[in-house]
Formats: sequence, structure tokens, C-alpha cells
Amino acid sequence: MSGPFETAGLCSLCEHARTIISDRGSMFLLCRLSSSCPEFPKYPRLPVKTCSGYQNKGGNLNWAEGALAEGLCCYQNRKFFAAHEHWESVWLKLAEPEKSFLQALIQMSAAFYHYQRGNPKGATSLLRRALGTMEHSGLSFAGIDTNRLSNDIRRWIDVLDSGQSPTEISFPQIRIG
Repeated sequence: MSGPFETAGLCSLCEHARTIISDRGSMFLLCRLSSSCPEFPKYPRLPVKTCSGYQNKGGNLNWAEGALAEGLCCYQNRKFFAAHEHWESVWLKLAEPEKSFLQALIQMSAAFYHYQRGNPKGATSLLRRALGTMEHSGLSFAGIDTNRLSNDIRRWIDVLDSGQSPTEISFPQIRIG
């Protein structure tokens, strides 16, 4: 979105935001989620920095090809360092908010690489940073169920904080679609 809403924060790229023009020519951003859920204000105060209902309109992240797809394949095969490297090559060229979101996935990959190398403290620290970044992405972002992914990361953090080995839980899955 361009024009007067360039600095609207997340709303400028959200699937649920609609531009409303009044009879007098004033422009507002309407959150369509407000019609079904009172948690969301009808006309959010801008700029919106965090929103649990945020859904990117599509963005620049294509998980079906190129370095993003290669990184996803590496991640799914527990080659976390390689996933980190593929995604970082894309991250360097991105703008916000895709840049921050991909940074969270890179941090998560680096965390699991640290875990594989016997550094649970480093893994926990990176997982916390990834979670903090990801929680600003809403329930989904660029086709990824960030709500479920965030819950999986929290479970890992809880287990690592307890000093136990997370052998009973699997690595968080990145689900597209």
C-alpha cells in the first residue's frame, strides 16, 4: 500500500485492512476482523506495531522455489545451518515486515544448530529472540502458521529451561499453506 498509509505499520500490508473514504474525502483504514471479533478495533490507531490478526497480503516470500524452498528443505531435514545460510541470502535483500519475519526463522534455525552442537543455552537464547520477533507477525505470515510455530517454540523453551532433554518433542515444523 502506498500513499497516506505508508507509515500505518502492519495495517499497510494486512489482508484485513480496507481503505475507507468518507463523504468529505478523509481516508481511514478499516479492520475487517472487527466485524466478527470485538478484540480488533474498527479503525485501529496507526501505526500498528503488533496485531494477532495480521495476515500479510502475500509479500515477497515464495516458499516454492529458490533459496527459500532450499532452506525449507534443509530445515525439514534437520540441516539447520544450511537452512540458515539459504534464508540469510534472501533476508539480505528483503524489506520490512518480511525481513523481520525471515530473521525469526533464521534465528530459530541457528538455535537448533546450537542445540545439535551441544549448546542448549545458546539455543534457548536464540529461540527466545526468534519467538519475540515472530510474535509480531500475527496468526500467520507469508503462508506460514506462525501461531502454531510460536507454540512449538515455546514448548522447546520450556523444556530447555527446565534442564530436561527435549527428546520427547520434535523440532517445530514450518507449515506452508
